Amino acid sequence: MNANVEKSPTVLLFKPFVYLAGGKALVLSLAAILAAGLIGAAGHTHFDGVLDTHTGATAPLWFFLSEGIANWLCLAVVLLIAGRIISKTAFRTIDVLGTQALARWPTVFIALATLSKGFQRFGNSLLEQFRQGKTLEFNTADALLFWAVIGVMIVCVVWMVTLMYNSFRIACNVRGGKAIGTFIGSLVVAEVLSKVAVYGLASLALAAPHPDSNRAIHFQGIPGEWVVLSGDSDQWNWTNNVFMGHSTTGDSILASTNRYGDVTVSALVSTTNREASLALRLQDAGNGYIAVFVPDGTPGAVGAGSRIILLKRKSGQERELALFKKPGLSAPGQSEELAFMAKGPQLEVCLNGVTVLRATDATFSSGLIGLRVYGDAGVPCDGTFSNLTVR
Repeated sequence: MNANVEKSPTVLLFKPFVYLAGGKALVLSLAAILAAGLIGAAGHTHFDGVLDTHTGATAPLWFFLSEGIANWLCLAVVLLIAGRIISKTAFRTIDVLGTQALARWPTVFIALATLSKGFQRFGNSLLEQFRQGKTLEFNTADALLFWAVIGVMIVCVVWMVTLMYNSFRIACNVRGGKAIGTFIGSLVVAEVLSKVAVYGLASLALAAPHPDSNRAIHFQGIPGEWVVLSGDSDQWNWTNNVFMGHSTTGDSILASTNRYGDVTVSALVSTTNREASLALRLQDAGNGYIAVFVPDGTPGAVGAGSRIILLKRKSGQERELALFKKPGLSAPGQSEELAFMAKGPQLEVCLNGVTVLRATDATFSSGLIGLRVYGDAGVPCDGTFSNLTVR
C-alpha cells in the first residue's frame, strides 16, 4: 500500500486501501463489523447476505454479530481465489481479507439509520396491511422517515460495493474488463454462499437456548417468543403457564414477538396491590394500546373503586380513550377474566364476558401483544396472568 498518497476526502471514502491494509485494516474493520451487528441487534436489523439488510426478526446477540463476519468471509475468500486465478502479480492474503473487511464499514450507518422507531413502525404496519389485504393507512411522518432511511440504505450499499471493487482491484493488482467481470461473478457467488451461511446460523439459533440480547431480551423461565420491551428481565417469571410481573420502578412490559392485526387477547388477571394490564398493537414500549385493570381495595384504587382504563400510548405519552368504574367489582388477589379485542379501528374490553369499554382509534393497525405491570417504591405492583389465549 502507498503511504504517500494524499488523504483526500475522495480517497478516504472510496479508496482507503491505498494507505490502510493488512493487519491494521483487518483489526479496525472487524471492530466496525461487530459494531454494526451490535447496533443491528438493538433495532432487530439483520445483514443476512453480502448485500442484504432486513429488519424485524428477534435473535440472540451472537447471531447478529455472526452475520457480518459470515458475509465478510464469504466475499473475501471468493475474491481471494478469483484474484489468484486472474492476477499476474503476487499479493498478500492479509491485504484481501483486511480491505474487504474495511469495505463493510458502511453497514454501521445502515444499522444506525434503521434504529429509527418511525422506520420500524411504518415497515411493520405496511407489511401487516399487505398481508391482510387492507387499504393502505399510514402516518405521514413515519412514511417520510421510512423512505429517507431506505434512501440512506441504498446510498450505503452503492458505497459499499464501490469499496469492495476498489479493494479487489487494489489488493489483487487487477484492472480492466476482466477485473470487473470477475468481481461481478464473485459477488453473485458470495451472495449465494452468504445466504447458505446465514441459514446455517439461523438453524443453530433456533436450536439453541436464547441468551439475553439487548432490548429484545429472551431469558430463562419465559417462553422464547416473549421479550421485555420496558423494565428488566428479572421483573417477570413464568411457572405452570402463569406469567407473574413485579415492578417498583415504573412501567414494565412483557410482549410476544409475534405481530397481530385483528386479534383478541384474554387472560385471568389478578393483583394484590396495583394493576394487571393487557396491551395490543404495540410498536414498542412507547406506542400502542393498553387495557389497565385496577381492582377495588388496592392502594392503586384508593377512592376510585375498581377501574378499567383503555389507554393509547403514543411517543410515550398516554391518552385515555375510555374509562369504566364500579366499586366492589373485584378485590385484591381475586382473578377476573379480562379480554382485549382489536378489529380494524374498533377496540373493545370485556370483563368476565361482558363488554365494559369500547373505543375507536386508527392510529395503530397492527403490532405486538403484551402484559404490563406498573409500580413504584411507594406502591409496588404485582400482577398475575394465567390462561392466556390469543385468537
